Amino acid sequence: MLSNETFLKQFLLMSENFGFGFTTEYQLMIYAGLKNLVNDQEFVRISHGIIKDTKLTDWNAAYGFKGKPALADWIEAYAPPKKKWKCDESTGFKVIENISDNLRLK
Repeated sequence: MLSNETFLKQFLLMSENFGFGFTTEYQLMIYAGLKNLVNDQEFVRISHGIIKDTKLTDWNAAYGFKGKPALADWIEAYAPPKKKWKCDESTGFKVIENISDNLRLK
């Protein structure tokens, strides 16, 4: 489970990095949507990856100048990848495949 302290620290870092403003209500909504989807370590790792890999011009292209993502965008970026089973016909073994790789802006 994601702690409020870790969430707040990373959320403020992302807000500073990408220049988006927010209200307390927006921040609480995002935390409520994510707190049971990721733990502290995953949230920090993914946040740092987004900050490291996403240029401000790409962020602005996706969300507008000083724009902020919707809750669905946050969930898509932070939710663990969904897995599906399929059968490898050559061996008969079930294989797990990721069907999502934690969306990153490209």
